Amino acid sequence: MASGQIRTENHEYVRNGVADIFIGLEPLGDRRHIEITERRTRQNWAGFIKGMLNER
Repeated sequence: MASGQIRTENHEYVRNGVADIFIGLEPLGDRRHIEITERRTRQNWAGFIKGMLNER
């Protein structure tokens, strides 16, 4: 590196997979429900909402 030059570094982002987190909160009731899925699909979201409405 020459004098007066700014040192730069490069890095490569490595993606090790993804997950999706659905969180349902009831602050006044001090309750929460968390569900983690492998991927985000309409079916996963609809199932979470249906469970929230029917069971919780």
